[in-house]
Amino acid sequence: MTNYSLSCEREFEKLIDSVTFDKRFLIENETYLKYLFRRIYVINLLKNRPELHEVFDDIFDEPFSLLLESTFSIFSGQCRSSLLLLRTALESIFHFCTKKEREWIKTNDSTAVFREIDYRFIDTKRKMVEDITPYISSEDYSEYFNTINRCVTYYKKLSGIVHSTNRKSPIQISTFYADLQGDTLIDKEEFFILYREALNNIFVLLYFLLRNHLEKWDTYDLKDILKVMYKKDKQVNRYLKYIKK
Repeated sequence: MTNYSLSCEREFEKLIDSVTFDKRFLIENETYLKYLFRRIYVINLLKNRPELHEVFDDIFDEPFSLLLESTFSIFSGQCRSSLLLLRTALESIFHFCTKKEREWIKTNDSTAVFREIDYRFIDTKRKMVEDITPYISSEDYSEYFNTINRCVTYYKKLSGIVHSTNRKSPIQISTFYADLQGDTLIDKEEFFILYREALNNIFVLLYFLLRNHLEKWDTYDLKDILKVMYKKDKQVNRYLKYIKK
């Protein structure tokens, strides 16, 4: 186990011990929760590296805060709230990445002109792809383009869950609060799969955003960071190859 992995394990245990959570929920879902925590740990690790502050500037604080609030909701057993916050975090991070790509493009092409972002997710996706296509090879970075498309897919799935209802009659306000904690509108396994995949796509989106900076990093250091999340060498090497060409 790498130093990063050990540190992540300690942080997880510290979180469990220092915050009052529903212990039964934690015990029943520990494997799922550790999986999600590792991804948040790595994003936070990268966010706080001085050499990446040019990318993860103050603008990233709000999207990251939404991501933390979403995972806190999970640990608290508030699954529906966590999905709502995750959808907002995904939207915010996607807009952040679009703006940062535009900044990078401007450093390479001062004549570049961009269409205004109107904050509709699908429209933002189209504009992001339109922006980066002349400057980033869709063949060399096919996984980046695939991730951008998958983000739209998961945004739609999250929106579908958030806006759905399992009641055909008007909500009775007197019973709504009593039922809220257990009423997630989605079964547990399906919930964790949706959250896991959406969070994975958020990480990969940010990972490719950092490509030019990570390319200069020590390969072994980057490999150890990826090992926090990916247990199989095949997965680790896959993402290393995208950056270390």
